Amino acid sequence: MNPLELNKASMNEVADFLRNELHVNVIPANPAKEKGSRLKWKRFQNECVSDEQHERWKAHGAFNNGIAVITGKTYHTNLDYPTYYTAIDLDNELAIKEFCALFGVDVTLQKLAKYLLIEQRPDDPRRAHVYLFSKKPFKKLDPISTTDNRIIPKIEIKGDSSTIMNVASPHENGSRYEFIGQGTHLCEGNIILYDELEKKIDTLLSGYGIAYLFESDNGKNNSKIKSKTDSFLRFNPNEKIKVGGRHNDLIRNTNAMIGKL
Repeated sequence: MNPLELNKASMNEVADFLRNELHVNVIPANPAKEKGSRLKWKRFQNECVSDEQHERWKAHGAFNNGIAVITGKTYHTNLDYPTYYTAIDLDNELAIKEFCALFGVDVTLQKLAKYLLIEQRPDDPRRAHVYLFSKKPFKKLDPISTTDNRIIPKIEIKGDSSTIMNVASPHENGSRYEFIGQGTHLCEGNIILYDELEKKIDTLLSGYGIAYLFESDNGKNNSKIKSKTDSFLRFNPNEKIKVGGRHNDLIRNTNAMIGKL
């Protein structure tokens, strides 16, 4: 089934598509009332939901209020290597613009949706969910926040089995997310892997002082960034660049000098 056809399909049909075509674990959710799902889904982090369980949920209308996908490992594919399912939440216009720019000049979300599975709410084009496959799970990135009023690309990444993402489900305001393209690179026999995109996102975020793949001194890649007066925009010409951290330190110092112009 073409993803565009899913916008008019029943929730059971959407659940079947996600399970049978994308080979991911699909569970019931109710995002209109809560974030995520109250279902005890932890046991499905590392095991496939059985056909019997999936059919039971369908028969009882469990998917009617919403669907969530457990990100990470995919199951029962015909491929001879493991694949992982990543969900990227682009939560403002700048995030969408910067993400599209990773694929080339004048690339739009609509153009990307021909290949990647992308969904949006018709009433809010400033946000989007992007889904893709890779050979290795993308590193998790929590929602990005800042201590000042700077506009930053708000990007959240769910790439391992510890996270879930609501898909084609009603928002709390009642509007439903809809797919905007064909997502041809996710269909069986035509799966394209996007492992290299993880490093490109890291470069993008580091330009805004956001640590992703690079680990900070406390050993964590955190999505919280500091204000212009804080350390990521602090330039010290006598500072010694740490081994392994040259890329991020150079970008931080460059940002510092630009911020003083």
